Amino acid sequence: MDIVHIRKAGNLLQVIPDCYDFLRPALTFTRRVQRGRDANRAVYEEVELCELRVDQKTGQRFLKVPSGLRSRVKRALRAFNQPFDYVDLAPVQLEDPEWPTVSMTREGQDAILAKIATCDMGQIQAPTGEGKTWIIVQICKLYPHSKIVVVAPGIGEVKTIRDRMLAEISPIQVGQLGGGRHEQGRRILLCVKNSLRKAEADLAACKILIYDECHTAAGQKTSLALTAASRCKMFGFTASPEMRTDRADMVVEALFGPVIHVTTYQESQKRGNIVPIRVIVRPVTQGPQLTSKNSTVLNRHGIWRNKYRNQLIADDARRFSADGQQILVTVETVEHALELYHHLRGDGFILVYSFMDKHLRMRYEKTGVIHAGEHPMTTKERMELQEQFETGALRRVISTCWNQGVDFKQLEVLIRADGLASALRSIQVPGRLSRTIEGKDYGLLIDYYDEFNGTLNNRAKGRIRVYNKSGWNVQLPKVIGVS
Repeated sequence: MDIVHIRKAGNLLQVIPDCYDFLRPALTFTRRVQRGRDANRAVYEEVELCELRVDQKTGQRFLKVPSGLRSRVKRALRAFNQPFDYVDLAPVQLEDPEWPTVSMTREGQDAILAKIATCDMGQIQAPTGEGKTWIIVQICKLYPHSKIVVVAPGIGEVKTIRDRMLAEISPIQVGQLGGGRHEQGRRILLCVKNSLRKAEADLAACKILIYDECHTAAGQKTSLALTAASRCKMFGFTASPEMRTDRADMVVEALFGPVIHVTTYQESQKRGNIVPIRVIVRPVTQGPQLTSKNSTVLNRHGIWRNKYRNQLIADDARRFSADGQQILVTVETVEHALELYHHLRGDGFILVYSFMDKHLRMRYEKTGVIHAGEHPMTTKERMELQEQFETGALRRVISTCWNQGVDFKQLEVLIRADGLASALRSIQVPGRLSRTIEGKDYGLLIDYYDEFNGTLNNRAKGRIRVYNKSGWNVQLPKVIGVS
């Protein structure tokens, strides 16, 4: 075969001739699709991130590929000793960066800014607390006349970015889409992920797109909405690439390109940008003898309603909160939150949640855990409580929804009660502890090793492996087979 031509046009590549047979394996992954709430009910489907097309004028076949997979295409061609050339037909034209406008950086942040200034796309991997919100603000200052869209998974993350941005950039330049705001058409748009479908005009006009927590972008609706950003530089921030439970990490790469910068937890800690995390793993020796493999049954009876386990968690929460430390108990469901709230409401703990089913509400009203007629928590109330927790005015919380994108500098103790296996969650949730503040020497994570059930036991081992891999100081119970 003669030379292969790779042509980039916006967010797509054309590979001419198509080379389909030996490029296909490099551009294919197996997606895990869960059926219902039961994690054991899943099917696997093969997904090709390429499309064979025919030029209507010449009749020549070519392969259409997302531009983020450019490195994969080149590697595959080199593996077959196939010569190729690459041309960007419409490179993004940006103003020169105004470096004097950048505020004082922490060590290592200048390298991230330099990568973004010199690359057209890529993922930035850095631990929670490294200062990505600050970096996002500086990018908006570096290019003061360029249209920029910043996307984040939820309103909490968007609010954090907005508050920091308005301290350095005029509010007339900053708009928000989502969370009750519809301020489109400004130079900078802060957009909640679920509002992307309404941001088509801003996406089409933007020169730089930044996605915070970009591992959340692989869903079909989100990735489709992002294709409207076809003429811009694309960057994503994440602490946990390649950890999606649906195995769709290649979709994230297709959107933003490969990882172009890595700051490890150890590097960030050594620089003083984050505090170390210590992990105490507590053995749970008692629980119901469950034979069901259904994950909802296992969770409900082995985790959410396990009286011995919940009492152990409540005892830990009381012990550490008695020292005046700010403490957050994280759970997966409102049902589990209510079970723990039953133990801890008399100790000053506040319940924070996003949604409560009316039947669940009626059940816990009857048992007196919540007051009859109490209205469901609103987004406004939840955001007000988040602000109080951020300032330290609120000290004790049980939450279903503060797992990522929140700025809790004063958080000292996090009790992880969810019992889930997700490696992504095992990075994101404890990351709340790593932020620095004067007088804070480390963050303390408490997790639970469920000895009484094989499946729950294996989940705990998986979480511990992630903690060890992250370089955290893990104090284990005397169990066998955890490394």
